[in-house]
Amino acid sequence: MLKGAVDYDYKADDGKKIAKAAAKHMSENRVRCNECGNNFCIACKTEPYHVGKNCQQYEKEKNARKCRFCQVALKAN
Repeated sequence: MLKGAVDYDYKADDGKKIAKAAAKHMSENRVRCNECGNNFCIACKTEPYHVGKNCQQYEKEKNARKCRFCQVALKAN
């Protein structure tokens, strides 16, 4: 495996640039399989790779309570 270059101009699916820490995490942990072409995180084994978040942020968002209609994470009142 080769470490990728950090791309500070990488944009997430929403078109916004990802944070510098997220770009660094992506360069160190995102892997693409040469056989199947899938991208995944080598640190937390998430597939597809969680662009724009580190493993802890992704896990927190994944486990957060969400609106049953739009799936946006709910904030505690």
